[in-house]
Amino acid sequence: MLFRCLPSCAILVKFRIQAIATVAAVNVLVLAVLAGAVELALGKWFERPVYCVDHRLHHAYCPGIVKYTLLSPEDGGARVENVIDRSRVRVPHRSLKDGITDVSQYDIINIGDSFIEADEIPYDETLSAVWIRLSGKRILQFGYGSWAPIIYYNWLLRQKLKPGVIVNLFIMENDVTPAVRTSNASYHKMAVRVKDGAFVFPGQDEHSLKNLIKQRSWFYERVYSRRYELNYYLSPMPQKWVEGDFSNPSSDCAKLDTLRKWLKGLSGYLTIDYLAFAFTPECWDEAQTRDVESAIEDINRIVELVTQVDGKVNVLFVPPGWSFPGENLISKADRAYLMKENTVITTEPLVEYMRGKIRARVISLEAVIKKLKAHYPGAWYFPKDGHWTPHAHRYLGVWLHENLR
Repeated sequence: MLFRCLPSCAILVKFRIQAIATVAAVNVLVLAVLAGAVELALGKWFERPVYCVDHRLHHAYCPGIVKYTLLSPEDGGARVENVIDRSRVRVPHRSLKDGITDVSQYDIINIGDSFIEADEIPYDETLSAVWIRLSGKRILQFGYGSWAPIIYYNWLLRQKLKPGVIVNLFIMENDVTPAVRTSNASYHKMAVRVKDGAFVFPGQDEHSLKNLIKQRSWFYERVYSRRYELNYYLSPMPQKWVEGDFSNPSSDCAKLDTLRKWLKGLSGYLTIDYLAFAFTPECWDEAQTRDVESAIEDINRIVELVTQVDGKVNVLFVPPGWSFPGENLISKADRAYLMKENTVITTEPLVEYMRGKIRARVISLEAVIKKLKAHYPGAWYFPKDGHWTPHAHRYLGVWLHENLR
């Protein structure tokens, strides 16, 4: 009986396999249709994107858009409007959204990263707006998160600058920290220099499929792009926390080496670079020195460029919140930093080193803010977001007006 059944059993098994395969194919097709419907409904395929890639700026706002920044409850929960014109510059009114910024008309240009982007602050409360009201001068504030000196150079290179212009470069410590993927040296690894001297980023093609998906896909934004973030938060919390007073410059390299060995192996940990720059340059490792020199080289390129129109450059070094007691407390406790509340880390050795190599005035905003905080107490950094508060912008704007005329 068994042998008689074999041909018919084989046919039956084959039929069932085909049926299962058909059902599976139909299920896959249904899932694909559903996924496509979700993507079209929730994605940004029919909207103007807010963020664009760029060959010279690497990344920036898209031209002619309005976007809102929503602060966390810990930072006050404000909803802040940012109007960006067709030159990608933030402007005070929606009526200017489709306009063009003529850079040649400005007496002063403040350029930097997210501290100068200041998307958490209403336009009229930014340090440049304060400075404008006090001086009556034409002042442009232009910045974007994670930019670095190489980007400032690229942008300035293509502008027609007003003769005698003052360019204030706001340099943040993360421009020279190797652990950060957007340090100045990291950008140079991605860039190619072209005929006009700019450093372009060949991979930043706005119309490539990869970048279109990054800009518009709901699945990319909600799932794929957050895979590392999810792994980061689901992994066990490290137990190695930095605690101590590093507010005074140190030349004790053995102490730094001990910290390096103790903190070695922490995934996504960023504090070691900040700690290193609280020590004198002979204590820095090769990567830290290389990143600092990379930024210095591009800043000096900017100085040379501005000098050609009889202008002047000031380099203002922005300290993180943990350069001061009681500031940025939520952020410094994040597992990327693992700092105890009383930990304070200075930037002064790094600033002093850059001061000796940059062909322009270099100003330590750590020293400036320390003096201002004594007269104007209050929160200068958002506790979670980590950028300057309106309080900080107000008094820094006054200081800039009085000291950078």
